[in-house]
Amino acid sequence: MPKDVEYYYARESVGVRGLSEEEYKDKANAQALKTISMQIRTTVSGQAQSSFKEKTTEEDGAFIDEFESESSTSTIADIQGAELFDSHTTSTTYWVVWRLKKSVHAENMEKYVNSAIAQYEGFSYMPSSDPVQQLQYLIPAYEDVVKVAGVPVVFEGKNLKTEIPNQISAILNSLRLMPDGETELTGQTGYALGKPLKVIVKADKNMNVVDIPILFSIESGELLFSKNLVMSAASGKASTKITNILSRKSVQQVRAKIDLKEWREDRLSELVSFENRLNEISRANSVLFTLDIKQVTQEKIAVITVGNDQSVFNEETLKRMNSVFRSEFADVTDFQLADEMLTEPIIESYKRDAALCSNEECQIQIGEKLGVERLCFVSVEYYPKVTTVTIFLRNIAKNELELQYGYDFPHKEWKERPPEKSNVFKRALSKAENAEEKYKNDDMKTEEYNDIMNETGPVINKYNEAIDKYNSRFKPHKDEMTDDIMVSIPEMVEDYWIRTNPGRLTLNCSFRGVKGEFNYLGTNRWFEKTFEERLPMRDEKFLEGSYELDINKLGYEKYHMRFDVAMGEFPQYDVNLKPKRPGKAFFRSFLIPGRGQIYSSDADNRGRLVMGMTYFVSTMACVGASGYLWNDFSKAKDIYEVAKLDYQNAVDINDVSSTQSIMSANHIIMSDKRSTAVLVTGLTVGLWVFNAIDAALFFPAKYKGRRLGMNVSPQFFAGEAGAKTKLSWNF
Repeated sequence: MPKDVEYYYARESVGVRGLSEEEYKDKANAQALKTISMQIRTTVSGQAQSSFKEKTTEEDGAFIDEFESESSTSTIADIQGAELFDSHTTSTTYWVVWRLKKSVHAENMEKYVNSAIAQYEGFSYMPSSDPVQQLQYLIPAYEDVVKVAGVPVVFEGKNLKTEIPNQISAILNSLRLMPDGETELTGQTGYALGKPLKVIVKADKNMNVVDIPILFSIESGELLFSKNLVMSAASGKASTKITNILSRKSVQQVRAKIDLKEWREDRLSELVSFENRLNEISRANSVLFTLDIKQVTQEKIAVITVGNDQSVFNEETLKRMNSVFRSEFADVTDFQLADEMLTEPIIESYKRDAALCSNEECQIQIGEKLGVERLCFVSVEYYPKVTTVTIFLRNIAKNELELQYGYDFPHKEWKERPPEKSNVFKRALSKAENAEEKYKNDDMKTEEYNDIMNETGPVINKYNEAIDKYNSRFKPHKDEMTDDIMVSIPEMVEDYWIRTNPGRLTLNCSFRGVKGEFNYLGTNRWFEKTFEERLPMRDEKFLEGSYELDINKLGYEKYHMRFDVAMGEFPQYDVNLKPKRPGKAFFRSFLIPGRGQIYSSDADNRGRLVMGMTYFVSTMACVGASGYLWNDFSKAKDIYEVAKLDYQNAVDINDVSSTQSIMSANHIIMSDKRSTAVLVTGLTVGLWVFNAIDAALFFPAKYKGRRLGMNVSPQFFAGEAGAKTKLSWNF
């Protein structure tokens, strides 16, 4: 740390783990500038003890210094003229040294004082009936004043450090910002708000209220404005529109206030502390709008079911399907259904033909005729191997297709196709239809009409007979498909309702690009059971249900969690991955041989898995062998004890001699078995201990982190320098 009385110095350090280079440098620089700021304030405090008050409090284990001044409302947050003196980066820490030349600081103070006085003098000539011109002078003067520390700012006997903010507050109190309409409104996620947000600036009769900047800012939620900054009209009125509600949060708020920042001289330069102060001043004179956001779609809809093959799904069948779909949409969803008596006449004009009614123009026409906000269009399409029921939800007003999803119903193979309409049949049918039309209009004689009918009748009847035969054979197959669809309609509607109103899932993870495997735990047969997504996830659409998440990241312990997502809600979870540690591998192998090696194994270190299994099998084999040998020794010992007792009880010299030899032989056998058992047990213990040491010693090098770390950082408490030391041990 350099020592030079001509400079203020600050040395700070931050950890670099989990941060980008830009992030940890910005953090260290901000801390250093704050430290210089505290040195300046401490110096000023020492020079003018009677003017400054100081209070130190403790909150959540951290000390907080609060400086108050009787003659100044400013705090130094942006240091003018400070420069980066030196920096150093280690594997875990970024160090930085900043300095500020005291003479440069003194020159800056003189510049700000002169500028503030000049701006305030300009304000003194402005008429009180023109608040806009007054604030055009006062705000720049206030910005200069808040940058001044240790120097008085006086004009004609007035202390400008208190005079200027008092004048600004007085002007704002004379401009009363009030709502010009409703402040509690209802909207829906994904759509514009139906009504504009309107305010009005009210003041004395002679005051000018034109061109006052009104800022609409989001207090909570996520919205898009047509304009977030608008100028008041001569009447004092101003308004904006919310063009899109992005968040599904149930209650969202927007605040309208007079934007004092618009009168800064240099609006492009960032001065966060000063702008926050201006926001606090204007907040006291503001209007708060509250939006009640509906969680699920509730608009009025019509349900229409059509088919692509009338020979398979005729008018009667489609009507039955439509009736069930309507019933389920009414029971399961929050949609309001249009009267079926109004729907049927319109759809009958299209003969329930998907080819006539599935195009965009037709659907919009139907929706407009019914006067509904959305049209739920169900198309039943028959193919040789599958029947697909596709549900469309179209926004009539916006002419947008909001959701399209198809449900497949595979059916038994049906190789036979309906008889084709030959060219001869088509000509005969056309000729018969023309003749019938002319005969009805009295444009054809009876004799001529009968001749044509006799000519075309056999051809048409032959085709109709073929169709009847085909239908008689196809009917069981068709009925089976129809029954399958009818039974599945409740499940389809429930699934479609969930897809119409997904939740918004947020999974916070300190690592980017981590691949997670999700497993759906519910019974909905239309849901994808297993899928992969990358973390972190921010406000991602997720269908309602219960899920399991599994993450297997190299170098980290396997992660498993279970979570739930509900319709229209926005759950948020933290995913904390724990790095694998040599210490954990040691303790795991110490408890169960090989477990530590298996713990440290992964796709890049498969040898650890093999080694773990080898240690486990070998150690368990040795444990089993040790147990067997000690049992064998126990039996040999029992035999020896019996022989020893026989020897002790022997009286005859011959018995003594024979029992002694038997006892000696049994003792040798027992000793050998004990030696073998001790040897194998020793090997078992050694192998067990070495297995634990191996787990830590040969832990994959690229996953090893710092075991012991110490971090020292400067701290300032009540103006006195100190140091904060952090000692950490990772195991």
